[in-house]
Amino acid sequence: SPEYGYGWWLHQQDGKSFFMMRGHLGQYVIVEPEDNVIIVRLGHRKSPDEGIGAFTKDISVYIEEAYKMLGK
Repeated sequence: SPEYGYGWWLHQQDGKSFFMMRGHLGQYVIVEPEDNVIIVRLGHRKSPDEGIGAFTKDISVYIEEAYKMLGK
């Protein structure tokens, strides 16, 4: 699968390459090493499974919002 490699989920967004761990009920760790960005979501509810390939839409929202907060 192009979305999974070596135990990590792989994601492309806005020209950046992310890798990610996904846990139970919407827990995520999303990493983008070139920008030194780590996004952690400790959720207790999962988003609806409306997805983009192997990923739910909320993952893109978390990435977009983190980059807005960082001014990147």
